[in-house]
Amino acid sequence: MEIYYNKEEDSSSITFATLTTFGDRLHYLMIELHSLWLTLPQVGAAFALLFSFMGISVVISVVAAFLRIIALSVFTVFGAKRNNRFQFNGMKNCDSRLKAINEMLNYMRVIKFQTWEQHFNKRIQAFRKQSTGGRPSSCTPSKSVFSDVNSFHCHCNGREVRSKQLVGSYKVMQTLNI
Repeated sequence: MEIYYNKEEDSSSITFATLTTFGDRLHYLMIELHSLWLTLPQVGAAFALLFSFMGISVVISVVAAFLRIIALSVFTVFGAKRNNRFQFNGMKNCDSRLKAINEMLNYMRVIKFQTWEQHFNKRIQAFRKQSTGGRPSSCTPSKSVFSDVNSFHCHCNGREVRSKQLVGSYKVMQTLNI
């Protein structure tokens, strides 16, 4: 705040504008604060004047108006809940339809991949035949399982070959050309 009171040649108009802005804001705030606590006595005074001039019919109409306001509020709350529930169910159904379409597309991709796998498997088998000259190799791995780093299982001509050491499994892999 001391900047505003420090009068210099260049900043005097800026200081004046800032102080008037703050003053206006404070003025409008006071009006709003007064309207909060003055509303109830003003409505009470208006109701008392109407009752003194018109009688019990004013009381009945005011009570009916309040009941209408409460009924509309309740109707609005329940209507909003019903509308939200309807929109939620609609989105859930849309999600289930999209999920089904997505699964269908994924299954189509799997079918495409399997088709390509068969195509490439035929080509790989053709290349293997060319490299071995049509003769079957003496040791073909029909089943390979890496259960952990130190074990390697392979079937050679129907017999299982096991190597418990990493060096031994590396030699088996070299022998099998894997």
